Amino acid sequence: TARIESVAGMTLRDWMTGNILSGFAANPAVFAYNGMSGWGLVNCNDADLAGYAAKLADEAIKALKAKEG
Repeated sequence: TARIESVAGMTLRDWMTGNILSGFAANPAVFAYNGMSGWGLVNCNDADLAGYAAKLADEAIKALKAKEG
């Protein structure tokens, strides 16, 4: 299986981070308290939110690489 390393001049990480941020913006419920995000995400600033999206992208890439073997 071929792995995509970049999309439209962006790294896969950049692309995933942008899509995660889009999801945050499209679904305000992500800011509600839950066991995964907690109140720290509710009270975060823009830099915190972008950093969290990048962290999720990193974890997704790690999972994809582990799945590939």
